[in-house]
Amino acid sequence: MQDRGGLHPHVRLSPLGVKLLNALSQPYAKTRTQLDDIADAHGWRVAQIPVGITCWQATSELLRLGPEAEVLAPRAARLIPTLRPKGLLLGERPKYAI
Repeated sequence: MQDRGGLHPHVRLSPLGVKLLNALSQPYAKTRTQLDDIADAHGWRVAQIPVGITCWQATSELLRLGPEAEVLAPRAARLIPTLRPKGLLLGERPKYAI
């Protein structure tokens, strides 16, 4: 997941996460992101995304996607689940009182 060009974590993205990634990514990242064509039963897809050279950079970039992304690898970048409620890790939406 890391080469001389930087870190490329494997991330699971919801359909909204794919749209957010496209809207929030820099042109460099857009051209180098590898997104699987096949989605799972819930529409989530796996992507490999260039996000810098450290796990800290990767985590800070991927946090922008919120619960619409789950980091699969590298393990060190999986800090995201510790920063939000456990149920959101798998893309569950919080229930808000209206």
